[in-house]
Amino acid sequence: MKSRALLWLDRHGVPYQVLEYDEVEKTAQEVALKCRLPLDRVFKTLLIHGDNGFAIVLMPGTEQLSEKKCAAAMDCRRVEMADPEDIQRITGYLRGSVSPINPRRPVPVFCHQSILENEHAGVSAGQRGFELWLKSSDLVRATSATILDCAR
Repeated sequence: MKSRALLWLDRHGVPYQVLEYDEVEKTAQEVALKCRLPLDRVFKTLLIHGDNGFAIVLMPGTEQLSEKKCAAAMDCRRVEMADPEDIQRITGYLRGSVSPINPRRPVPVFCHQSILENEHAGVSAGQRGFELWLKSSDLVRATSATILDCAR
């Protein structure tokens, strides 16, 4: 059965490839290794929360999130990682398999500026053990992402 992310991409005619891997502990490093992808092109999907609500942030596996920069982008004093119980409620995806595409609730998406440095990028396909590989520009359009420097 396809995830909501893949169904959305199909419905909108966005080409993609799904890479399957044996999941043990889903980290960007593990996905990059098992899918034979460069770590800087595997993007973590992080759910953050601030005074103004939730947002999704796409960070390359080589970078750490800057809460301060994200807070400025969300026009609030501070942000923090969302509570685990909020992940499925807001995104509709299980923790460890959150796709930035077609979350249950519409939330802003911020993407690290390095996304446009390479033609393709990887993000979770919305199911554990599956990585989505697609054109970076298609990912940005599909998520209506705001590009910014959100790394420490």
